[in-house]
Amino acid sequence: MNIKDKVKISGLQVETIIGCYPEERNKTQPLIIDLALGTDLSPALNSDNLKHTIDYYVVAQDIKNICKTTHFFLLEGLIQAILSHIFNHYPVFDAHISVSKPCALSDATASVECYRTRNQI
Repeated sequence: MNIKDKVKISGLQVETIIGCYPEERNKTQPLIIDLALGTDLSPALNSDNLKHTIDYYVVAQDIKNICKTTHFFLLEGLIQAILSHIFNHYPVFDAHISVSKPCALSDATASVECYRTRNQI
């Protein structure tokens, strides 16, 4: 079976301390997170029951909590923490995540994008 179902969160706005430069280490910065979680939605499609799917509200709260309680130097470190949490707590077989740092550059938005399967974490 080749399931291509996804639960997506787009434009999640969070604040965290992140960055390599001294001026980035003493105040929070905004990040924008987009996430697509590959999962089998068949049970929820058939039942119309929240307990048969991934609750995107809970996932968003988990991500906000990770951002609030951790301080990474790189966006890649934050992505790894989010992916580890997702694969440890939710029935997903793959995940695609993009984290944008809109204030990092004066004339553009910097971002890091990553795709991983459960076997790669």
